[in-house]
Amino acid sequence: MLDSKRMRRRIYQFVMKHYSYGTAIELLHRELGVDIGFSASDLRGFYENSDVKDILDSITIIYWNIFERDSEYPSTNYANEWLFNIGRILKEENVGYVLDKHCGVHYSIDEEFNRARAASIQGIESARYDAVRHEFEKSYLALDAIPPDTKGAVRGSFESVEILFRLICNDTKCQRLGTAEIRTFLKPKFDILYASDTAERNSAGLLLISMENWVSAVHFYRHGQAVETPRPPPIEVCLVMLTQAAAYLRWLAEIDKMLMTLP
Repeated sequence: MLDSKRMRRRIYQFVMKHYSYGTAIELLHRELGVDIGFSASDLRGFYENSDVKDILDSITIIYWNIFERDSEYPSTNYANEWLFNIGRILKEENVGYVLDKHCGVHYSIDEEFNRARAASIQGIESARYDAVRHEFEKSYLALDAIPPDTKGAVRGSFESVEILFRLICNDTKCQRLGTAEIRTFLKPKFDILYASDTAERNSAGLLLISMENWVSAVHFYRHGQAVETPRPPPIEVCLVMLTQAAAYLRWLAEIDKMLMTLP
């Protein structure tokens, strides 16, 4: 995640638009448990120098406080004004975070990354995929941590694919997602589905090999590393793994639906 001094200053200016410095200090002290000081310069110092996690947490805290004030005065809509302007600041400063409709702060790379996430969730919305969806969403929640929990994100993405894989295989002998299990339990099903077209069958077979490579890559971070202090996957590797997991989920969900229509 990028940090921006200008982002900090701009957020501070919007805080001062909605609060007196004393009210803002009291709110942040109560909700964040941080000692800011007593003056406007102390509050400015908090926004300029504090850990970025506290700055981003303050965005959500202030939104809900303003939202509660708006509920007492129905003619005001300051919470949406805060949401819009802070969201605009994060986008303009390109810090790698976006706001949801409730002013929660989420890790974001670009629109394509967000679309892949949304498309995958849409493909696993039915009750059959509740456990799959839970693990997939958990992987992105790990990314929202500050700093991003890349190991937790990779593990969650793998668990989501593994659960869906086992649903498709539906075999008590298949207890895990591994390269041998893909060849033993999943490939025969693909050969049946794509039996009528050699190109489709060969193409699907190569994609399964790529899935085997993804599984092997993830295993380096799912299991303990033979070092004293294990290192989490770097963010760029983590994002590739999550993007591939999203693609496999969409594909496997469609395969699952196709298999359920077979006699």
